[in-house]
Amino acid sequence: MEIPKRKDFLRGPDAEKNAARVKEYIRERQTVLLALNPYKSEVTISLFPEDLPLKVNHVGDTHDVHDSADPDGLDDAIAQTGDGLMITQGNIIEGQSNKFMNTNTIKIALGLNDQVANARVKLGRVRGQWVGVGKNFCHEGWADKVAGYDPLRDIADETTPLIYSGGQIIFKDGLTTEDLGRIEAYHNAGSGRTQQSPEGSTRARSREVPVGHPDRPTMVADAHMHRLVAGQDVIRNPIIRKDVTTSLGEVGTAKGSRDNPDEFLVGRVAVPPRNQPGDAGRGLVSIWRRGEEGEKLNCYPVADYDRANLLYDAMKLWDNASGTAGTLEDLVGMIQDDGRFPAPEVTLEPDKSIIAPQEVASKSEGSAPLYKTVAQHISTTLPVSVQFIGNTRIGSNSFDRKGLGEVLEDINKDDWAFYVATRRLVNQGTAKRGDRDEVLADLADTLDQADSSLLGIMLTDDLRHNDWSKDLIVKEEGDDGKMHKVTKERLLPGDWLYYESPVAGTPLLQPETVMRVDTPEADFTLYVRDKLSHFTSLINPAHGLTRVAEVWGIAADALVGGHTEQVGWRTWMRPTGQLEVVVPGGFAEFVEKGIGSRVDYPAGGQGIVLVPEPRAVYSFASHQDGKDMHKALWVQEGLRQMGKLDEVREDIAKKK
Repeated sequence: MEIPKRKDFLRGPDAEKNAARVKEYIRERQTVLLALNPYKSEVTISLFPEDLPLKVNHVGDTHDVHDSADPDGLDDAIAQTGDGLMITQGNIIEGQSNKFMNTNTIKIALGLNDQVANARVKLGRVRGQWVGVGKNFCHEGWADKVAGYDPLRDIADETTPLIYSGGQIIFKDGLTTEDLGRIEAYHNAGSGRTQQSPEGSTRARSREVPVGHPDRPTMVADAHMHRLVAGQDVIRNPIIRKDVTTSLGEVGTAKGSRDNPDEFLVGRVAVPPRNQPGDAGRGLVSIWRRGEEGEKLNCYPVADYDRANLLYDAMKLWDNASGTAGTLEDLVGMIQDDGRFPAPEVTLEPDKSIIAPQEVASKSEGSAPLYKTVAQHISTTLPVSVQFIGNTRIGSNSFDRKGLGEVLEDINKDDWAFYVATRRLVNQGTAKRGDRDEVLADLADTLDQADSSLLGIMLTDDLRHNDWSKDLIVKEEGDDGKMHKVTKERLLPGDWLYYESPVAGTPLLQPETVMRVDTPEADFTLYVRDKLSHFTSLINPAHGLTRVAEVWGIAADALVGGHTEQVGWRTWMRPTGQLEVVVPGGFAEFVEKGIGSRVDYPAGGQGIVLVPEPRAVYSFASHQDGKDMHKALWVQEGLRQMGKLDEVREDIAKKK
């Protein structure tokens, strides 16, 4: 009997040749797969001057045709795209899975084929304006995993680029091919999020790429979490020594409401109907505008379609007017000369304000009122901006006097711009210094640059230390050239600032203060705080304020404060309403860690724009962003109240 030996293709004298054949076979398979696979890791979109400003509509989790979803969800999202760009980020339709038969599959109105056909018809309205993010996730992914059928490929046509979840959309200048900005889009960005930080996973993804790397995204947008969040983080990069802003966002969902709760959530994860995410809506939009000369595009994310449309229309009018010689100045002059919009006056409302009782433990407190709630009426129907200026550390060598001066000069020029002096206004240890009176005078003179716009001065521990109430013995050089002991008399900072200084009469604020800003059309509540009870997080700058608000049950339009080297803002649309969180920067080189641990610190100037009608609040990440946003909304609202908005838009369109 003779049994033939088994031949081993990769052994023997031809092993090397055969191994090379295997490699070539694999290479050919990869080539074929790449040719057949429509998904790419990135897609490039060319933008031309007439395309800007650009509205990008981030759409996900519409769960079309599910019984618990808004039947108009996908249609509304498509209609909101206008002449901009639409990015679908998964769960557009509602997939079917045996695993979720009881809570999901039986509540789907159409079968998979009919869902695909229905979505194809709807999304055909944005042909040439749509980028699809997909490949094997959640609802569309179930069919792919089970049967190798990808619904998104069938929904999309040849005009629709498809990228992987985790791919990038790259904006390039259509004339120069220069890279103008990048959106990194996910359906599920993975780990990093928490209950207080739905956008945490997008923040984690943005930090994976160092500043300056060509792959670093301008914006990271995520879906899947059924939360509607927009925000911007600002860091001071120590290598390029510039502030770097990254935009973040979660798309929200059209599924689940208090009246029609998502039984999948109620049954599996015990989410009560009042917390159904669909009640918070959908509508993550990013607005892309021209940057400074030689800079990339500016990106501003907005949560909620109504707020996005209001700002986009204002920015479009502002940019078009700016690009038409003399037009912008004419519009501002037209509003100022109309007579219906006098410069607003700020008046204290004593009946709505609360003065804190005398703090027995603080010997530096005098007779000046210290407010725990301060209510002020601003007599205008036009949008106003409020910036939060702190971390100046006057008295230290790191105080950026020039930078703060430029900000205050801009505020002083605009009658509708205001500011609040918040934490760490003078350097730590100032109370024990022989020149403490000069430092305090320097603070008052600095704030006096925009005195009429100053809404309040926060007295934190630097200005309330007991050493202010003590006489100091210091050595000073006399006329004879010798050093002599001199007594510096006690000084109460609050009393001096309120009664004697150039900014006398400005309300003094506790380190935790509720600020009421009332206008004839709408009232706003701001919760402003110094330290955050150990909740501050460098990983998540919004965590501290959010946690404090949850623990103490605070209801406010905006939470402001904190002390971290990472600053910025976040809008979180929740079933209980919109929440703005603002973490201001500063005008000093180092922060809490002291001289031995200096870090580059993002520039201050963060704040909010308050729009009385329609009532809206916007946050901004830098003084320049806030100035542009405020003036754009101001011009648009002024023209609207004058009844000339449509006429002006038509005139500008003719001139372009």
